[in-house]
Amino acid sequence: MTTTTRPRTHAERDACIAALDDLATTALAPLAAAAVTAFRPVAERYTAARSAHRAVSATRDEAAASTQRADAAFDRALRCWSVTVVDADGRPVRSDLAAMLGGVTPAQLAKLPYRQEVVRTGDLLVQLERRPSLSGDPARLADLIAAHRTLASETDALEAATRLERGAGTRLKLAVTQFDREWGKLVKALELTLGAPKQARGCCRPFVRPGKRRVAAPADAAAEPACTVDDEVPATDAETAAA
Repeated sequence: MTTTTRPRTHAERDACIAALDDLATTALAPLAAAAVTAFRPVAERYTAARSAHRAVSATRDEAAASTQRADAAFDRALRCWSVTVVDADGRPVRSDLAAMLGGVTPAQLAKLPYRQEVVRTGDLLVQLERRPSLSGDPARLADLIAAHRTLASETDALEAATRLERGAGTRLKLAVTQFDREWGKLVKALELTLGAPKQARGCCRPFVRPGKRRVAAPADAAAEPACTVDDEVPATDAETAAA
């Protein structure tokens, strides 16, 4: 086991901020007191960036759930409408539908990312205006049009929320980098003024790291990104669609 004063996770940065709050600058040497004063705005910016990232991540999660529901309704409307598109002998016209959907069947379309569903179905609806014989049941077509409109709106909202989340994530990473760098400077200032690392760590509790002989973790369980310990959002089909 080894110890270090350098934080790696959000929880450890919280511990740094708590230690900072416990430090009475009036009892410190001028160099250390100045370092503490200089670090406070860095900690505040990090906390603000983390809160902002949490907020936009929650908004994105809500948008993803709403888009998923809209997609389920769209898939259902697409299936119900497509089976009504038949020729004069009552046989399905799969090849014609696939051609109007850009080379995919309705079943395949339902498995594509949201944005592709929206674009391909929009193309289909334009072509149906010129080929009314392939419009199928009017009521089912109306349901598909409504479901397509809703999915388009929800997909727009999800993509916008995803862009905001990515921007907030970039700002959080920058704030994390600044926090870690400035925290290191603060610890060094404390070491210089208090006489030794041991005394400085009495003010800044060190973090324990596993030794090198521990069993290697799987590649997908490697050290977590510095700024996504409790704020990360797993990649989903919705995010892929918004890319």
